[in-house]
Amino acid sequence: MRQPPYTENEREQNWRVQMHPTRTPFAADVDFRDLARRYQVSGGDIRNAVLTAALAAAAESGPDSAKRIHQRHLEASIEDGIAGKQVMRQSLFAGEERAVTDGNFVGGAVVAHASRLVIYALAGTCAALIVALIALMVALFK
Repeated sequence: MRQPPYTENEREQNWRVQMHPTRTPFAADVDFRDLARRYQVSGGDIRNAVLTAALAAAAESGPDSAKRIHQRHLEASIEDGIAGKQVMRQSLFAGEERAVTDGNFVGGAVVAHASRLVIYALAGTCAALIVALIALMVALFK
């Protein structure tokens, strides 16, 4: 079941709780309110963005004690997450009709095409069986 969109206040709180107040080294330029206002994302997206931002900050050069998660790290990571979701929503069958049910992709045109192929194959098989039976009966009565 899909969660209704979070409010800006809820998203701000979610950004805050993902950053441990004493153990997460974040810079003074981090603006949780701005992140919540600009990015209407789920709690899972926020968590992933914080983890990705922490990895990006840790990968920068310099002594570990001076490394901090900055606003730019958080913005880049959430934008990457949003872009990744958009790519995942794209159809592999460009131009094909598709149905979306509860966020899951179902290739409606592909399923319909495969169903028609199965029906044609069954009809052909039945016709071949009837012809074979007729040929057998003709051979037996000669």
